[in-house]
Amino acid sequence: MNSDLMMVLTIGAIALSGFVQSVTGFGFGLVSMSLLPLLLGFEGAYTIVSIMVLVTCSMTLMGNIKHYRWRQGLDLLISSCVALPVGFYVMVHVPSEWLMRGLGIFICLYSLREVVMSRIRPFNIPKKYGVVMGSISGMLSGAFHAGGPPAVIYAYSQDWTKEHIVALLQLVFLIPSIIRLILVQNHGLLRTDFLWTGLLAIVPLVLAILGGTHVLHRVKRERLRMIVFVFLFVIGLKYLIKA
Repeated sequence: MNSDLMMVLTIGAIALSGFVQSVTGFGFGLVSMSLLPLLLGFEGAYTIVSIMVLVTCSMTLMGNIKHYRWRQGLDLLISSCVALPVGFYVMVHVPSEWLMRGLGIFICLYSLREVVMSRIRPFNIPKKYGVVMGSISGMLSGAFHAGGPPAVIYAYSQDWTKEHIVALLQLVFLIPSIIRLILVQNHGLLRTDFLWTGLLAIVPLVLAILGGTHVLHRVKRERLRMIVFVFLFVIGLKYLIKA
């Protein structure tokens, strides 16, 4: 594939992921790691997303940080940071085809859950399981950039304000992302061309996030979620069949 076309498609995938994040409230890592491995391979996609998650979460956090209550969900945040290196170790040492199949299984299962159970009352998870859910989130984040689901399910099971939940989730994604970027650098995966792509993608990403916020107020959110997760399920099947 032509390098210029590759760059355009990569930036487009990043922008689309930011759009989905702004419309649904989460999913940047899941969507980007569904699309970018098709263009860059698993490790290349992993590195690019490590950079762009910082931008996405920082933008969302700035609008909600005043609502954050540090005692609520602190166990979720700390455990996710501690567990992330375990997932990263798996990513570095497990063969890429196994990782792709694992990612495919995860995407398919999570997409099915969203499609089938979207109208069913969510699980109520006791606060004492914050460390468990945070650890699962951290390991999935370290391996696949897909630590959102366990953290989201746990946070929305609590009796916290929605503003605090949004701020907490951004920190759960942001701080581990900083740790992950350090690990990426230490393992020699942070290449100059990835940094350049990330810089070029910042403006389209910001515009996509703003556009998603605009669309959110005009289109039924559940319909958009359904389209997104059906699409992700198809991508997940592709990874399973052609890892």
